[in-house]
Amino acid sequence: MGPSVFTNKLDLFFRDFYSKDSLVGKRAKEAIPNVYFGAAGVPALLRAINELSYNDKDYFNTRTRLINELGYINDPVVVSGLKNIYEKAGDTSTFQNVVLKALAHLKTRPAYDLLKTLLVQDPPIFENAADYNYLFQDLGDSLTWPVRSFPNYYNCLL
Repeated sequence: MGPSVFTNKLDLFFRDFYSKDSLVGKRAKEAIPNVYFGAAGVPALLRAINELSYNDKDYFNTRTRLINELGYINDPVVVSGLKNIYEKAGDTSTFQNVVLKALAHLKTRPAYDLLKTLLVQDPPIFENAADYNYLFQDLGDSLTWPVRSFPNYYNCLL
């Protein structure tokens, strides 16, 4: 029957990711958005981000995809990992911007605190204006408007 579809296959993914066979590695890198890393995959994901070779053919695309995946994992280690990636990125806005997007997507207090600090200290520079919308669409309002408690709200505005 083969292995269960419910067993964790992160070891298999990272074996393929680091494979010397270029086709196997390429397929693993293309599959990054389709892999569920979860909290158990954070250390391996951070290691892959930090050890990815600049000489790799798809270095920027692969690293961006890996960083983006951190934005889907609600784990305290993720925020500190993203901070470390942001600081190491120097003036490479491609990686800084994807870190900011990942922090915005996490929607946690520590992620928002770090996002606020980074936005104030070093505002992002995007190549096109639509990317700013993409960053801010993930930010929620901490105050919810109780519209249901004011049924005549719209009438009051008239």
